[in-house]
Amino acid sequence: MPGRAADGTKDEADKGAAAIWLYEPARVLICADCKAAIRPGPNIAQHFRKTHEIKGDELQGILELARALAETVAGTGGLQDPYAAELPADGSEPIQQLTIQAG
Repeated sequence: MPGRAADGTKDEADKGAAAIWLYEPARVLICADCKAAIRPGPNIAQHFRKTHEIKGDELQGILELARALAETVAGTGGLQDPYAAELPADGSEPIQQLTIQAG
């Protein structure tokens, strides 16, 4: 599956360490901890702050990684809102980093 992983921890021993992943075909960031797609912009910080209770230097590290991943797709329109991103074709392999939903 095409994508880039980024470890969002400042220290491997940190509790609540989070990782972000970029699903490049749709230009969407995914939280590896809860397997949810993350809306771009201030929603990235909000997700990690509220859902995973991450703050301070650890949160800043995640945001820096998110900016770096965003730069990799800047030339093709930047990060997409997962609600507006193009869905994979029917019958394609599931995106491993996302929770599979019935239906």
